Amino acid sequence: MGIFDKFKSSLNDATKKAKTIIDNKPSIVNQYNELIVLLDGKKIQLSQLESTKNSISSEMFNSTNERYLKEIENLTIKINDLEKEVIPLKQEQENHKLDASMGLPPLQKELKDIIEMQKVGAMDNKDFGAKKKELTGSIQSYEKEISKADKMLSFLNEIKPLS
Repeated sequence: MGIFDKFKSSLNDATKKAKTIIDNKPSIVNQYNELIVLLDGKKIQLSQLESTKNSISSEMFNSTNERYLKEIENLTIKINDLEKEVIPLKQEQENHKLDASMGLPPLQKELKDIIEMQKVGAMDNKDFGAKKKELTGSIQSYEKEISKADKMLSFLNEIKPLS
């Protein structure tokens, strides 16, 4: 198994995990955004409640304040759970993108070298064609994997940590 095959296998494992989230992108992003809106709204309500502290009964203030604080806590927990699900996936995608990015230069250099060898007659056209095809395919595969990782990271970066 070559370096690219190992990389590809490793990326496929990470991609399967991320694909579960990617397939549900609208619902996850919408859920996350909805939770953020609800949290912000509840914080505003809590702030507005504070301004009525002296104009409503202490029982009404305390019970409403307690309820709002509990709702804020529950929303924060839900948001943190979504973030915990996404953070490891982001790290995996960043690692795979880095691995692919590091794998490209040696392939590109080898392609440049065989082009130079063919130019000066140190490699026949048959060997050159076969090697060029192999290297070009590998380079394109790495570039495709980098592009996939970028797309996944773009989606995953839509979910930003609260803190």
